[in-house]
Amino acid sequence: MRNGGNNPHWPVDAFRETVKTNHTVEVGKHVVYRAKMKAKVVIDGNHKKQYGLIWNYCLEIKRAMPGSTLVVHKGGEEIVGSPGQVFKRFYCFVGPLKEGSLEACRPFIGVDGCFLKGPYGGQLLTAVGIDANNGMHSFAWAVVEKETKALWTWFLRLLNRDSSPYTNVLWTFISDQQKGLKVAMKTVLPHCVHRFCVRHHATTTIISRRSIGGGGGGGGFEGFILELC
Repeated sequence: MRNGGNNPHWPVDAFRETVKTNHTVEVGKHVVYRAKMKAKVVIDGNHKKQYGLIWNYCLEIKRAMPGSTLVVHKGGEEIVGSPGQVFKRFYCFVGPLKEGSLEACRPFIGVDGCFLKGPYGGQLLTAVGIDANNGMHSFAWAVVEKETKALWTWFLRLLNRDSSPYTNVLWTFISDQQKGLKVAMKTVLPHCVHRFCVRHHATTTIISRRSIGGGGGGGGFEGFILELC
């Protein structure tokens, strides 16, 4: 189990050889596969059971942090949640951060999404602010099926609803060039400034140049910035 935790992609043949060397026992491939699956559950936990605790998680956040917004989405309708429901997506904006972070942070919000690893996949969407000391505060996040225009619109509508009562400033949003997000920003927050991350743009441009035979020169990110100047 120790080796399996350090290397979840431990090959079956290597597993069999280790068992044979350490314990002088011959085991079949199917036995090794089942052992790896059981060890993975012990190490990582049972994903199905963890998703089943989402309702308790929401109730605990509301109890500990009044004013929090928690939305669990299932089958096209927003529900409070009860055992037996099928989870689709989740949104969280904790109460203390609504007033504290939004009033203390600069009028700047970074939004991005990343893949979730595990048997059920999905995407994690986040909104991050920056305070006067350049510290980052993640104040809203969501777990969704995929990164699409519809789901970014859903996330931004909830974010806008939660942040509007606490500030009257014009927010500046920064993100990558995800097409669905660009359209969602224009739909939900047309009055806000939307800019793209220069480092992300530079990285994608450099990779694109290499793929079409442009070479890897130019000094990477620094070279790209010099070209812009």
